[in-house]
Amino acid sequence: MSNKRWSKEEIDKLNTLLNNNVKQSTIAKELNRSITSVQLKIKRLKLKEGTYNEKHQLNKYLANKKYLDYLKPKSVLDVYAGSKSYYENKVDNLITNDINTDYKTNYNLNAFDLLCQLYLDKVTFDLIDLDPYGSAAENVYLATKLANKGLIVTYGELGHKKFKRLDYVSKFYNINTLDDFNLKNLINHTKLIAKQNKKVLEVHTAYMFYAGLGRVYYKVNEQT
Repeated sequence: MSNKRWSKEEIDKLNTLLNNNVKQSTIAKELNRSITSVQLKIKRLKLKEGTYNEKHQLNKYLANKKYLDYLKPKSVLDVYAGSKSYYENKVDNLITNDINTDYKTNYNLNAFDLLCQLYLDKVTFDLIDLDPYGSAAENVYLATKLANKGLIVTYGELGHKKFKRLDYVSKFYNINTLDDFNLKNLINHTKLIAKQNKKVLEVHTAYMFYAGLGRVYYKVNEQT
């Protein structure tokens, strides 16, 4: 079975087969992919379209609103915007990005490449939202450079804990035991990264949601 990137044609065929109530096992054979690959793609598509776990989505949007009312940002960078950014019509200046070229965002780049480009262009934002499907770890350093007032991070790597996997968090967060694998330590490590950029992160809101993942809303301050 191929592990190559999904093409638009494959995604279109996947959607067509799903709409015709074709079994996932049959879809996997049609696309020459494993059932696991098909299941993961279906899940990811639902996440991007905002159709998954409506209770979580409502809680997330309520937390977003509370934070925006507090921070009052004029400019926002939505790094993983999906098909429609939550911040549309809510701030004066919104820049959106998603690697999926089907989405009409300002950029369609890998998140790290985007942040590198914006850093070179000397562009900063009041608020940066890192809400990936997975981990934002490799993007936190640059995000804290470019964020003037606020930073939001969704810690998707917490999903690894139920599989007792430490390889990723050991590499990025220096977390080497399951007992240490928690949101508090991820927050502390993020604060240390920010200090490298002479920024101090203050937690405004932190909560756990669907599948044991965490989302943290930070206030960004200049280090004195």
